[in-house]
Amino acid sequence: MGIIMKPGLPELKPLPGVKYVADMKPSGKVVSITWYAQKGSDAWGQILEAVRALPSRKYNAATKRWEVPAKPDLLQWLSMAGFPAPAAPAVKKESDLPKVDPAEEQRKRIEAMELDPDGTLIPGLRPYQVDFIKFAAIRHGRVALGDDMGTGKTVQSLAWMVYAKADPALIVVNAPTKLQWMSAYYRWVGSVPGMHPRVGVLSGRTPYLLEKGVSYIINWDILSDWEERLGKMGFRLLIGDEVQAIGNPKSQRARSFIRLSKSIPHVIGMSGTPAMSKPAQFWSLLNIMEPEKFGNYYRYLNRYCQPKHNGFSMTYNGASHVEELHALLVSCMLRRTKDQVMKDLPPKVMEVVPLEVDVEAMNEYRRQEAQAFNDQGVSDKEMRERVAGLLRTAYALKEPALMQWVLDFLESGRKLLLFAWHRDVVDLIYMALKDYSPAKIYGGMSNQERESMRQRFISDPACRVMVANIQSGGVGIDGFQEVCSDVAFAEFSHTPNYHRQAEDRLHRSGQHNSVTSYYLVAPGTVDMDAVEVLDDRAKMLDGVLDGKEAADIDLLTELLERRGLKRAAG
Repeated sequence: MGIIMKPGLPELKPLPGVKYVADMKPSGKVVSITWYAQKGSDAWGQILEAVRALPSRKYNAATKRWEVPAKPDLLQWLSMAGFPAPAAPAVKKESDLPKVDPAEEQRKRIEAMELDPDGTLIPGLRPYQVDFIKFAAIRHGRVALGDDMGTGKTVQSLAWMVYAKADPALIVVNAPTKLQWMSAYYRWVGSVPGMHPRVGVLSGRTPYLLEKGVSYIINWDILSDWEERLGKMGFRLLIGDEVQAIGNPKSQRARSFIRLSKSIPHVIGMSGTPAMSKPAQFWSLLNIMEPEKFGNYYRYLNRYCQPKHNGFSMTYNGASHVEELHALLVSCMLRRTKDQVMKDLPPKVMEVVPLEVDVEAMNEYRRQEAQAFNDQGVSDKEMRERVAGLLRTAYALKEPALMQWVLDFLESGRKLLLFAWHRDVVDLIYMALKDYSPAKIYGGMSNQERESMRQRFISDPACRVMVANIQSGGVGIDGFQEVCSDVAFAEFSHTPNYHRQAEDRLHRSGQHNSVTSYYLVAPGTVDMDAVEVLDDRAKMLDGVLDGKEAADIDLLTELLERRGLKRAAG
């Protein structure tokens, strides 16, 4: 939608033979304009008459220019009348910018920072994660974290809560990751001696009574509905995950988050999407962190977001004055890429991602599962078919949240290798991700088609995701490791060793980053059993268990044995 101009603004189109000039004044709130016309032309007078009709305009006798408020509707009117987009004045002169790399100065400050010996750290933090605790201490607990996906932003934010004793916490996240955050909360906070983590997950738009002293996890979509209730809970830490969700400062969620941040002493905003590539999304967060540096929204947009007029309104979809913005960002944001912290990461990380599912659909699944396992009078073949059917039903339960997780991941700008088991699931996901120029590999493709898709994923920057069948795309393919270090499983193979082979499309010679494997599961279903079977006692990683090769272990048989229904494979 374009900006709606106030009624009564004069109509004026660009006139031939006129030179238009527009400059933003240092305050960022006023545009200074003038124009020059050829002798004998009445264009100068036409423009003067129109400018005089603008609201709040005034003539500056000292500069001999007219001045107009830098409001969106008036900026649009100037553009439509022929004036160029006014360039915002530099926040600092070039000579005032740091003479050294600001990131290097940030690193030196972190190295010089000594943590309180009485503070408690979550066990197992890697050195770069401890550095975040130091940076947060420098910032007195109000800090932005821009690390890549797969580097552990979640544990770093929880580590600050523990170290600073900043609990209870309010954690605002995308809906598909609420259960993942709850699991991480229990895992990491619970690993600290003496800590007794208590956390609740909020759902629905109708607030209900909450218990003080308990941390809560809520999704962005319903934050404004709960704002009044949450504002009375006495939270000491506010965490915003994927904080580009408040990119529009006029949205309800942004206004709620900003208001809550004013009464909560510690605030951590996290996103793996670099602010310098999409700066328009980050003004709300930066304003919370550094209101003096990032005080005026439109000044920020015009300076750092590559303003353009699309014929209807101003757009701010790009990035401009990137080095200057970077110099300002490092005072409040810490960002490390995977390759920068590679030495501190294990070569491969397995991350189980529980996804939220619909309650009614879950109840129906439980009825189906009870019938499948309680009916003993069926053949081995039929029982195995029922288990396979439950795995397929589990996929249907998690599909909406799974697709949202994938979309959120792709917002990071990274490439993703996404595996499924069924051909129709591969096709469905492929079609749903058309905007990301996906590639796909499945059984039955010709060698030529397969190679074309492989090259597309490797060579085309616009191709952000490869959707592949586990059997077909998990073997005999090389080169993905050159452009990708993240693999996700939407469904699970009946043969656990196939997963290791699929992961090894990335975890192989030529890979320069730690590989993260995301197992996307529907909690409370056979999905959870499947993941435990895949990882239990390092079956998949070590290759041998109880004298059997991992490739010989059958997932369906294992799931039956877990329920005391030992059946023959096949």
